[in-house]
Amino acid sequence: MTPIVLPRDLDLRRCKDRQHLLDLLAAQQDSFPKETSEVHAGIESLAIHFPDAPWLIVPQYLGGSFHLQVSAKHTQSIPLLDMIALGLQLARLKECDGFEVFLSGFANLMQFRDSMFEASMADYCLARSHALRFSPEYEVRGHLKHPDFEMDSDLGKIVCECKGLDDREREYSRQLQRVMAALQSAAQAAGVIPEDHRLEVHLRGPIKQDVDKVAQLICATAYQAETGKLCEVDGLFCALKAKSEPIAFPNSGIAMHTIVVGTTAVGLGAENASLRLTTERLDGARIKAAGSLVNKAKSQLPESERCAIFIDVLNPASGIEAAKRRLNRPDYKHVMTVGVVSSRIDWTYVTSRHEEVSAVFGPFDGQ
Repeated sequence: MTPIVLPRDLDLRRCKDRQHLLDLLAAQQDSFPKETSEVHAGIESLAIHFPDAPWLIVPQYLGGSFHLQVSAKHTQSIPLLDMIALGLQLARLKECDGFEVFLSGFANLMQFRDSMFEASMADYCLARSHALRFSPEYEVRGHLKHPDFEMDSDLGKIVCECKGLDDREREYSRQLQRVMAALQSAAQAAGVIPEDHRLEVHLRGPIKQDVDKVAQLICATAYQAETGKLCEVDGLFCALKAKSEPIAFPNSGIAMHTIVVGTTAVGLGAENASLRLTTERLDGARIKAAGSLVNKAKSQLPESERCAIFIDVLNPASGIEAAKRRLNRPDYKHVMTVGVVSSRIDWTYVTSRHEEVSAVFGPFDGQ
């Protein structure tokens, strides 16, 4: 979507500014994927449900994104499309029992994205149920718990718990991006990658020294070594290989690739990459982080009811693997499925429960 050029900050709590935004979007309708009626309904819903929210003032220079001041030192930007979707979801969910309790969760801006995730999953489940109730009360191991919501399905009641993206998984991704950026800078500064060659770097453990210095050392070591020879530098393996040769570490859990054109790095496939970074270390860490989300969700759910868990992850394979490791365990017998959510929902369940999962959430179309 093309960024929206605003003439000034728009306060969407005001009817006049909401109309101004609609007019701006109508002028670039060819590049905006939402119908005008949906945009209007979504924005109106946000204004109705959050009449005093300061984040409804859309800054002029963020291309239409909403700006949340999460803390004194931490801000978040949420794309306009995501906020329109939230408004539409709230409009559909507002008649559900316990909606006001759910809505109050958005007041905690630190948990705002988690509340958005819960809204999207509740909306998804509402379309597949006869009724939905937020924050039901259950006794779980001697303690009163309030799972996110419960739905009345053709199979009966299903109690659901959602867990948003874990901070550790965000940090793991940032670490890998930091290494990649350092390698790009070092390689470009030294000019060590010939046009027909590829620098391959494989991370097998934590980097113990300064990342920028290690990146510079990797580039120097790989360039000085015999072409194709694998060298080790501070827990990383590196090699300068001809692009015509097969890639190293083809089965790594996580891989990033770039090709340098002038001074601009552009992501491409591994076979054409000038720089390739791979690792298994973060793959295991991501599985552990996803498993923590599943465990936390289960702790909120009553063993006396049929239950479902939804987790929001960056890497769906890690969430699927974490769910598989748990669903066969006796302490998870009440959990019928784990929905692993990234750009789609992957349903993970014990084979014997295929029919009941399909009856509620199928047919599985990857949406």
